[in-house]
Amino acid sequence: MRDWRYLMQFCLIVMLMIAGAIAPNELVRGHEPFMGAYIHLPAWFRGHTDEADRHRVMIENLDRFHDSGLRVLIPFVTTTGGKAEYPSQLIPDNVWGSWDPVALMVDEARKRGLQIYPTMCVLASGHDRPDGILKLHPDWALRDKAGQPIGFISPGHPEARAWVVSVLLEIAARYHPDGILLDYCRYPGNEAQMDPVTQAQFEKSHPADQFPPGSALYNDAFRKFKRECLTELMGQISNALRAFDPKPRIAVYMWGAHELKGTRDWRTWADRGYLDMLNLTGYAYRERYGEEYLKVLDQNFRDVAAVLGELDSPVELTICVGIATSHGKIREAAEIEDYLQIGKRHGVHGASFFTWETLQPYLPDVKKAGYLDRFSQTARPAEKPNFLIILADDCTYNDLPIYGGKNARTPAIDRMATEGLTFHHAYLSEAMCQPCRSELYTGLYPMRNGCAWNHSASRPSIESMPHRLGTLGYRVGLAGKVHVQPDRVYPFEEVVGFDRNCVNNPTQKHDLNPIRDFMQRDTNQPFCLIVALVEPHVPWVMGDPSRYPPEKIVLPPNIADTPRTRQDFARYLAEITYMDGQVGEILSVLEKSGQADRTLVFFSSEQGAQFPGCKWTNWNTGLHTALIARWPGRIQAGRHTDALAQYADLLPTCIEAAGGGTVLPEFDGKSFLSVLQGKTARHRSYVYGVHNNIPEGPAYPIRSVSDGQYRYIRNLTQNEIYIEKHVMGMSGDGALNNPYWATWVWDAWNQPRTYHLVKRYLHRPAEELYHTAEDPFELANLAGQPATASIQATLRAELERWMAEQGDPGAPQDTQEAVQAARRGEHLY
Repeated sequence: MRDWRYLMQFCLIVMLMIAGAIAPNELVRGHEPFMGAYIHLPAWFRGHTDEADRHRVMIENLDRFHDSGLRVLIPFVTTTGGKAEYPSQLIPDNVWGSWDPVALMVDEARKRGLQIYPTMCVLASGHDRPDGILKLHPDWALRDKAGQPIGFISPGHPEARAWVVSVLLEIAARYHPDGILLDYCRYPGNEAQMDPVTQAQFEKSHPADQFPPGSALYNDAFRKFKRECLTELMGQISNALRAFDPKPRIAVYMWGAHELKGTRDWRTWADRGYLDMLNLTGYAYRERYGEEYLKVLDQNFRDVAAVLGELDSPVELTICVGIATSHGKIREAAEIEDYLQIGKRHGVHGASFFTWETLQPYLPDVKKAGYLDRFSQTARPAEKPNFLIILADDCTYNDLPIYGGKNARTPAIDRMATEGLTFHHAYLSEAMCQPCRSELYTGLYPMRNGCAWNHSASRPSIESMPHRLGTLGYRVGLAGKVHVQPDRVYPFEEVVGFDRNCVNNPTQKHDLNPIRDFMQRDTNQPFCLIVALVEPHVPWVMGDPSRYPPEKIVLPPNIADTPRTRQDFARYLAEITYMDGQVGEILSVLEKSGQADRTLVFFSSEQGAQFPGCKWTNWNTGLHTALIARWPGRIQAGRHTDALAQYADLLPTCIEAAGGGTVLPEFDGKSFLSVLQGKTARHRSYVYGVHNNIPEGPAYPIRSVSDGQYRYIRNLTQNEIYIEKHVMGMSGDGALNNPYWATWVWDAWNQPRTYHLVKRYLHRPAEELYHTAEDPFELANLAGQPATASIQATLRAELERWMAEQGDPGAPQDTQEAVQAARRGEHLY
């Protein structure tokens, strides 16, 4: 900070923030569509100087606001001129002195069930000429072409940036709002120069001999630099506001589609989780465009909705109806209906009006015609769905017919695919039972949830599906295999009826009555039920292997062809069919419960089977999982998607479907609800893989990344040999081991293909690269080839970035000390 005064003020804000984090927030945080209006407080109190009189005026306005059908108050708490509409300790000029109209509004709004989204003019401090904080710190201002300060705070100056964050913390700590809406979080135009400090930083890193001032090269670099400055500021704002509990939602006001090419990179803000809502106005008026204004307005929303559909993180889009602005004025109430109808066409989640004062002349006609009621009913989220998640156990995805499997018969899974959406690129992060389930139930990758090895434990401080959906009113039960620890992290309601032990011989007979009772226990409360089956996990003892004569089996190309392998593969296929029968029975119970139409069902095959190259690897046949989603009336039947998805995405998807929010930065996973609904065909850019070999064998850490077309694998201890004790060894009677492995080794002396598969499993290079789209069994390593060098470099850099983000130390993670510490809840990393 520049001086001690600002340092003391910043410390005060931190103290207020801590207090705010533990203070109860009484605001209604329901899941109604966003329906609000911007409020200029001076317009409410003009001519009223007595505080008691102002109190009366506040109550009268809030009663009218409530009666209008709007539910979100959006008061400006700072002005473009740099003044505060509340008694700020950080902003030099306060409009109301020591009186706090915002506190009064919050108090009275809570009594009426209204939400509060204070609006800050983030970078405007004078607008046309420096005012407010820029009078004290003119060096913080942006400059015009002549180098003169203008009334915009520079987002690049470190002190200015800290001040902006401090003001937002002050607002959040004082009022505990539902959200904060950021206005003027942009440059006044592409011509604006930075403050002297930041401008010098840019010019130092972009010397004039390489970036001649005024050249296209200079302008492009400067525009990118300014976008990066704004993005860094947004990151600091997000980090500060996300520390509150409950977290205020972060919204940004945007003029229109033309800002897609502006100097602020709001798409990056969204993808990084800085942004929850975009409040967009089309700024198309009949008085300016005539009857063409509807086409202009429609195109504005079409452009923005299309970009939102491409984002890695979902962002709620709301429409701002500009009643009267510097761009024009609505002349009749029917134009408001035009705005709302255009918004509905492009899937907006709510509406705001700029401003409450200018809406007043049209409000009687708007209410009489029912414009707001119709729009609100359309935008209101549907009834909370139930969730039914059916998991197989150790089933390689492409052994199923829906993914090209040549052998298994799975009529129930095939039928479910015809009724729902099949994901062709769904993955888990670690091809082992406990880590992948921990990822699924927490929405966190193995490093962050703590379960980065099999037979270990998650961090004792995290929360999982029962906590997350429980807060949304769900009862969350689990039938069958559990295999996650500790219990306080995974407090599922136990639902009996299915075998919990995946190695029983035979599997215990299942009873459908307990899951039927769970589904029907209280039809007024939504449920989430996981049925975790134990087939086709070894031992392969269920089903009828005679249906799969060994000599007629078509073995996958990554499996060596020996008689014993064919016998074991037949028993594995029989278990797949047995598992499929259970899937059919579970879905039948759901149908008979009468709740199928309101239930989102997922089926997943989990990781690959216990064959070399599948489970316990980072190859495609280990990490790739089958994923089908069925939701009658919400998911179009028989669809397929190439969208990249990961196990960590499933919990955020359920939360969004349940009305719990769209952007959830506390997760590694990201909701793919828009993919389910057919609104977008894209979800992730990359999926990631981890393997720590202890306690399944000696240390052999592996990391990987895939873009859906190519997979890059890093073997961190490539000089060691890979050993997996269940596949390659034997203990006791060997019931859980694989005798076929010895036949591979036996045949390797005179079968070149078998020798190659054995060598591939035991000895691995430092880097592997596969064109998975053309080589799904990943048998042709392209690493080191000139033709794919750039792809390898890109994926290598992305993997390194992700590992650093996750705090993954790599090889030191795969040690006895790290595993034992995790089991004690004392994770080393």
